[in-house]
Amino acid sequence: CHAGRERVGQRLGAAGALDDGQAYVHRARSGQRDGLDAADLRRGERKKNDAERFAQHVVQERHRARDRVARKLAAQKKELAATHNREQYKRTGELITANLYQLEKGMNKAKVVDYYAENCPEVEITLDVRLTPQQNAQKYFKLYNKAKTAEEVLTQQIEQGTAELDYLESVLAALSEAENERDLAQLREELTQSGVL
Repeated sequence: CHAGRERVGQRLGAAGALDDGQAYVHRARSGQRDGLDAADLRRGERKKNDAERFAQHVVQERHRARDRVARKLAAQKKELAATHNREQYKRTGELITANLYQLEKGMNKAKVVDYYAENCPEVEITLDVRLTPQQNAQKYFKLYNKAKTAEEVLTQQIEQGTAELDYLESVLAALSEAENERDLAQLREELTQSGVL
């Protein structure tokens, strides 16, 4: 009976030891999990920081690009407004041509009859003293053609610039609305594919 009690005691002791070992293994595993969780958290923080840095970088770049495009558009619109005077260049060239008989090289101004205006008033035309009357007429025709071509080119450039500005504004809006890393990752992929990055 005493021997039986000893065997039970040994079993219980072994079981207790087993319980202690299991508890140790459980604690070790739990600690391992805690370590993994901490590593995952650190990785997640790094990803979040990378995403935030990416967002800040893209915002700064897009702001600079937007400002550059806006300045360029303003200059192009100003140039375009200047081309609206081109008909006056053509008219001046034609008036010089119609009055060649009374013009000479060395004149800086000439008063001629404007056959294109109602009541045919007399108007003053500015001439280049270094040029002959024919060369002065050609100069005005060249200015007319240059302005006409510039209008076509500038109109096209302004359309492209406006589209680019709209796109940059949409990128900045999307960045400000991005709520998580996934949004930023999708935005990065889109910008890379479109050649913005």
